[in-house]
Amino acid sequence: MTRRVAVVGAGWAGLSCAVQLVEAGWEVTLFEANTVAGGRARSVATSMGVIDNGQHLLIGPYHATFAMMHKLGVDRRQVLRRLPLSLHSTDGLRLNVPGWPLGLGRLAALVGARGLGPGGRRALLRVALDVPAARHATDRSVAVWLQTLNQPAALVRRLWAPLCVAALNTPADRASARVFAHVLHDGLLAAGRDASLELPSRPLGALLPDPALAWLRARGARVYLGHRVRHLLRCDQGWRVDCARETSAAVNHDPPLERSPSTLPTSGSATAAASFDTLVVATAPAAAARLLRDHADDRTLAALAGLEPLAIATLHLRLDTTGPVTAPLQLLDDGPGEWLIDHGDGRLSIVISAYQRLADPVAQISRQLQRNVPKLPRIAASQWIVEKRATFACTPNLHRPSHQTGADQLWLAGDYTPGPYPATLEAAVRSGVECARLITGHAP
Repeated sequence: MTRRVAVVGAGWAGLSCAVQLVEAGWEVTLFEANTVAGGRARSVATSMGVIDNGQHLLIGPYHATFAMMHKLGVDRRQVLRRLPLSLHSTDGLRLNVPGWPLGLGRLAALVGARGLGPGGRRALLRVALDVPAARHATDRSVAVWLQTLNQPAALVRRLWAPLCVAALNTPADRASARVFAHVLHDGLLAAGRDASLELPSRPLGALLPDPALAWLRARGARVYLGHRVRHLLRCDQGWRVDCARETSAAVNHDPPLERSPSTLPTSGSATAAASFDTLVVATAPAAAARLLRDHADDRTLAALAGLEPLAIATLHLRLDTTGPVTAPLQLLDDGPGEWLIDHGDGRLSIVISAYQRLADPVAQISRQLQRNVPKLPRIAASQWIVEKRATFACTPNLHRPSHQTGADQLWLAGDYTPGPYPATLEAAVRSGVECARLITGHAP
């Protein structure tokens, strides 16, 4: 007998879970409050055209994400710009990791590093040698870990602290050393073909969300965009969902990129007529906590409540040029912008992780670019976007909620469930795939 499952949330975790369940022969219904799929990593329509709500970089070891894209028929070469794994800063730091096998690329990176300052190369080597142990050691803050490795203050300020806040969206004095070590191991110290950066050359929607929706619909899944699930209801047959149709103006204030046809009532609220054997909540933590409040166990609710949301801000620029103006990925000096991504076609993205409110950030960053990028072409258009709940604070020994909520056939998926990575696209896809695996293994 075909089993019916409702997935609440069409972010990268929810979509990945839905795809895996359809592939396993389950009948899937997908609900999403927004009129655009992708969750906290989505495409939005603006005066600059369709852009992303935040700048994302993928790296070579994102195997689960690339496998899901392949399953959906996405050609990575068409949507991602593959670049060498390298890091440049405007104050002269240079670190390049060749894609050589047997760890030779890592060795070349250490030997060839430039601009690290006095004792910098030896300090970098100490971190590289300690990373495997730090991935499994007693957790502590990144700042404390680096202090035990005698890292020069200048190197921490110029390299490790910016890398930490970029990867974990959490400052080094609060961030988990264990998780940061995982990121360094799989990212900066990646070996062989994994030593690469994958920069989206298309809006995020083209990488996974839009192909996933098409894939699901083509295989009979029911997809309801613009439908907010307000309550989960226990019934004799399993679960029902109480949902309300949203207008585009009420959903994150983003103009819709797509409207899905709906067979649910279009006015007021409605309880979905069908019952579901299983239900997956794949929303952001705050929304998950609201939906699970009357059903999940105390451990799950406490873990969700303990996830502190942190913002990421991105300034998208279009320049009066059609070519690159700097390195693809550059660490900026002198704040407030931290990272500059040059898309190679006259578009720049400047990212501020763990963002806190600034007065006139566009003007501040524009002046910073004038100082950091010589002969910067004229800025033709700009778009400032703040994702207020982009990630959770990835702190030492953080208790992350399990996929199992304590309620029968009620599951949780999201980049905040247990795993080695912080809140990333890879963590979201892995969570969705693992949740589907657990569901199919626990089905009566």
